[in-house]
Amino acid sequence: MTQVSPPEGTSDPADMNRHFVTSHLEANLGGRSVRGGIVVMVNHALRFVIQTGGTMILARILAPEEFGLVAMVSSITGLIGLLGNLGLSAATYQRPTITHVEVTALFWINVIVSLVLSLLVAMMAPVIAWFYSDLRLINITLVLSSSFIFSGLSAQHYAILVRQMRFGATAAVQTIPLVVVSLLGVGLAWAGWGYWALVSMSVASAACTALAAWTFSSWRPGWPTRQCNVSELVRFGSQLTGYDLLIYLMRNVDNFLIGRFLGAETLGIYSKAYGLLMLPIQQINAPLNGVILPALSRLSNQPDRFRNYYLKAVAVLAAISMPIIVFAFVDADLLILALLGSQWDGAGWIFRLLTPAALTGTINFAPSWLFTSLGNSARQLRWAYLSTPIIIIGFCIGMIWGAPGVAASFSISFGICFWMVAADACRQSPVSFLDFLRAIYPSFGASLIAAAIVFLYQSFAGRNDFLGFVADILVFSTVYLMLCGATTSGRTILKAFFSNIISKPKQLRDA
Repeated sequence: MTQVSPPEGTSDPADMNRHFVTSHLEANLGGRSVRGGIVVMVNHALRFVIQTGGTMILARILAPEEFGLVAMVSSITGLIGLLGNLGLSAATYQRPTITHVEVTALFWINVIVSLVLSLLVAMMAPVIAWFYSDLRLINITLVLSSSFIFSGLSAQHYAILVRQMRFGATAAVQTIPLVVVSLLGVGLAWAGWGYWALVSMSVASAACTALAAWTFSSWRPGWPTRQCNVSELVRFGSQLTGYDLLIYLMRNVDNFLIGRFLGAETLGIYSKAYGLLMLPIQQINAPLNGVILPALSRLSNQPDRFRNYYLKAVAVLAAISMPIIVFAFVDADLLILALLGSQWDGAGWIFRLLTPAALTGTINFAPSWLFTSLGNSARQLRWAYLSTPIIIIGFCIGMIWGAPGVAASFSISFGICFWMVAADACRQSPVSFLDFLRAIYPSFGASLIAAAIVFLYQSFAGRNDFLGFVADILVFSTVYLMLCGATTSGRTILKAFFSNIISKPKQLRDA
């Protein structure tokens, strides 16, 4: 955080700290927001290319079983890792004003909790190995436990960058570690390290992210003081953490079940299919979430502006993400072959069965934007309590038919739960559920029509090779963009993408 001078006549430390935190934010709402969207676009495209390239190389060097071994441990450590943050990052950038003393207190809470969790996971290593009946998991768990420490050190620094809307800095914190760990992982895999290449990537990613966050944020924590009361922030963060824990459990019980009953190789194929399908969504949703959620939080007391900005954000999210998933369903077999290689042939059928869940996942952040920005995290948590058992029961039923059954059950149960949550999120907000549906249907309809055209083209051309895959991409993209440009709603979405949401969020200038 860049040091600023306190206002003339200010002597109280609390007032100085409050000005220290908020003045930079006010500056960012002006000129920097113009460049921020462009940085987001370039960064997410770059990250997608790097991750896709790394996945393509590693999938050809390492066997599915090696990915499965790491997925077995990661599904458990990831769940515990959510406790290290305690939702305090979101509390930092959601709060209208926050002081240096308050952020310092949150920093030390994150650090202490992360140290405790690192020791806890290390002690759980024998239990995890027993659960999956594989002694190799003991050493994998011990090494992965160290990543919690780095995560606790970087949480507040990154949250401050998000709060200040320093898009260039947040892009660097996301991208630089990705480049480093991708090169490291490919190098170690090529050298014959096997699954240890993947383990090393996970730890190196946490360490590099912490280093980058400290480098790009000049904010430094002080020593904690008893005079600082952060109970309200902790309560808000704990509600978000409870929600995140339930959502993570909901989305990873399938990994637990497959790893435990079907083995590492099947889990490797299943997790890679799921990861490949979610890769473009993650690269789109996460950067946009970093832009949109802080913006909506600033607009929470201006209903008209909030509604306008939210609907445009949802429309943009759907316009970018939905066609990718629909196309992935159409060309699943060629996509798997092109990106992962022939040893992953078994992932195609699972990949297709997961696409309905992924299609819903393209807009999964949208209800959360309403809950979080309007301070309704308690309602969000209640919905998580309701939907998590439904999805877990679905997984258990799906296990009867193996990994494909689990994939199909997830698509069905997750879709049902999502639309119930979305309807309730709109209920006590400036946005109606009908508004929400209107924001996404143009992109969904255009994607389905483009998919139908590609199916017809495939039956006519009959190509089943790389050139056919490229041709399918060109046909789908051309039809989709033509449909968007031919309708008023489609043109509105494209305009929102290049102006209001990505390039220059005008609503924030006066927020």
